[in-house]
Amino acid sequence: MKKRICGLLSLLLALSLCGCGGSAQTESGTALALYFLSAEAGTGSIYNSDSTLTVDTDDCEEAARQLVNALLDGPELPTQTSPFPTSVRLLNCELSGGVLTLNFSEEYGTLSGSALTAANYSLVLTLCQLDEVDGVLLLLEGSALPNGPSGVLTPDQATLRGPVSDPVTFAVQLYFPNADSTGLEADYRELTVFGTASRTWCIAILEALCVGSSDYSVFPEASFTSADVSVSQGVCEVQLPDSWTECILQNGDLWRESIVESLCQVDGVNAVRFHTSDATTLDGQIFYPQENTEETG
Repeated sequence: MKKRICGLLSLLLALSLCGCGGSAQTESGTALALYFLSAEAGTGSIYNSDSTLTVDTDDCEEAARQLVNALLDGPELPTQTSPFPTSVRLLNCELSGGVLTLNFSEEYGTLSGSALTAANYSLVLTLCQLDEVDGVLLLLEGSALPNGPSGVLTPDQATLRGPVSDPVTFAVQLYFPNADSTGLEADYRELTVFGTASRTWCIAILEALCVGSSDYSVFPEASFTSADVSVSQGVCEVQLPDSWTECILQNGDLWRESIVESLCQVDGVNAVRFHTSDATTLDGQIFYPQENTEETG
């Protein structure tokens, strides 16, 4: 019987964004909230969205540049403070498939721990108000952040109350088809995420299945966002990338089972339902873990 991931989800609080910030249409454009840090103790939220910026373009990348530069310029209200280092610059931004990639100058690399988390989610909460942006990928002069997450960040991962959380590390058994495709083998991993929502942990597991090791077969490289994964009533809903769908259909049930066994370790996930871009035998089906899955590694 597989071990379930420790129930940190029930101990740590991650609040939804309902009621925070928001956008309003004006004659000159769309007014969007700028998420800085709260300068007032005892307000409950670590973020303050009292400031707004009116975005005067329909081009999403240009709108994102305006928002980021406004954040880097710092707040004008005494109720807000900036989480960003002085002199940091946005080198470029690019939108692809709902993911906005931001490339910052070297000063951003001076942040670490909770200070880095605060800066990251000031950006994420602000930019994900744009209709075309589902998540944000942060780079430091073209490379992954040395002190923080390397994947796509989404608003549901943000901890809005209390002190900003440091990264959460959890242990998991990832299940991979063995070399001769006769069964699954489990590989112990420790994954680090920013946030405690079940969906966040499921995304981390899915992306870890792309990494694997030389001992196991791995899935094609892919990125998952909050638009691809959700958890409801014990079922993890996964929108499969086309490359993963093809891999499962060509290589057999073990590949499908490796996803199900890996995801069903997360508290609150008892089954997995797959969705595919084209009609396939996988589309809409719910799969449950096998009780006799053997642990190794």
